[in-house]
Amino acid sequence: MATQSSSGTQPPNFLLRYWRGEGELWKVFWLYGVLASTVLACLYAAAIYAGNLAAAQLLLPLLLVYTAWIVISVWRCAPNVGWDFYTHLSRGLTIAWALNVIFALLGLQMDLLAVYAGPPA
Repeated sequence: MATQSSSGTQPPNFLLRYWRGEGELWKVFWLYGVLASTVLACLYAAAIYAGNLAAAQLLLPLLLVYTAWIVISVWRCAPNVGWDFYTHLSRGLTIAWALNVIFALLGLQMDLLAVYAGPPA
């Protein structure tokens, strides 16, 4: 169950509410985590496919910041369920998610740098 902030009212926006761990786990995990991450990944793929390297480059730091927010939000909202199994499962998946994103973003950045550098002389 979601909790309220110390002042007794919910934070004014969902970003802050989930950042503080005051939202529902299912919503932050599935909607803001899985669904939104999929949309951002599709935007990145579309930018690469269209040859828009500037958009692709701008999306990488956005993905990194978004991932930091979602990982922390999922971690903090994890206890907001009725069964401890889901708390531990979501936290374990969040660690794997964070590691995957870090390595994927590093690889994508290296690919972009290779494109910027051009073919070997």
